[in-house]
Amino acid sequence: MNISGKTILLVAPEDMGLNALIAKNLSFCGFEVISYEHPQFKYKNLYERLVNFFRKFILNDFSYKSKMRDLEGQNMLLEISQQNKHINYTLIIRPDLCSDNFLSIIKGISSKTIGYQWDGLDRFPDVFAKLHFFDNFFVFDPMDIHQYSQYNLCLITNFYFDYVKKAQDLVQDNNSPIIAYFIGSHLDQRTPIVLQMLNCFCKVGIEPLFMIAGLHDHNKQTAYQGYPVTFLANYISFEENLTNVQSADIIVDILNDIHGGLSFRAFEALYYDKKLITNNVNIAQYDFFDEHNILIWNIETSVEELRAFLNKPYRNPDNQIIYKYSFTNWIRYMLGIDPYIALDSHLK
Repeated sequence: MNISGKTILLVAPEDMGLNALIAKNLSFCGFEVISYEHPQFKYKNLYERLVNFFRKFILNDFSYKSKMRDLEGQNMLLEISQQNKHINYTLIIRPDLCSDNFLSIIKGISSKTIGYQWDGLDRFPDVFAKLHFFDNFFVFDPMDIHQYSQYNLCLITNFYFDYVKKAQDLVQDNNSPIIAYFIGSHLDQRTPIVLQMLNCFCKVGIEPLFMIAGLHDHNKQTAYQGYPVTFLANYISFEENLTNVQSADIIVDILNDIHGGLSFRAFEALYYDKKLITNNVNIAQYDFFDEHNILIWNIETSVEELRAFLNKPYRNPDNQIIYKYSFTNWIRYMLGIDPYIALDSHLK
């Protein structure tokens, strides 16, 4: 089915500019895109703050913020409705941020409404009350499928942005260092494995580019003292992140324990022909797993194992597997637009 001329409404949070990249890739696929960003909620005055407190803690009503947040969005939807503009598809990411009224209006003007939660459902439990608004609701964590089988959820993976073209291969300087790139939030449970990796990397001559965001506690920063770590007050943009990915030789992925699905980093490494080091053991079940390209790290991984991994030549995956995890295939599968390769059958 031809996508050209189809209209899609994208509703998503800003999250490092990720929503803007999704909109760009939707346009790249041929969609006419209407994009609405979940606004950051700010109280206009003390009265609104007091109303929210009263409704939340006295009336047990947690919807006030989302209702206030959606007023701007409802005006946008009303304008679309008055123009009699047909919306073929709506994709809503993080629908827990939307009020019921907002979702109900979208349901009335869109032929097909799709939801996607790119974090574990347990992290944002308000989403469960929103599921009935969607024709299909997708999650990337297989654990959510098993744990919440009563909700008829659909499994899908994350993806890489295929509108971003690969940089031309550079001539490798044998004397240049091997760069390993990691960016992530500080989590106490991550610290031991981050420090272990950095110790091993230094012993084999890997130059780490490690960025840790959101760590404002100076006492916790001392755990990294003497290690080559950059602390970020805020995350860099996702576009800047992709520039760092392309400049690196190895992508490092350290699992957030709240979910078991694969992060964007796994698919970026696949697309950009980078080696990947991750502690997510679930990656061994995926159809693109290759011990030459991916090292599954644990707290007992040795310098010898790391050196052996570095000495293995990179093996190019099959082009069909690379395409399978592209945004283009991801959105076609999610919306049911033939042809596509199913993404609920990614396991070996």
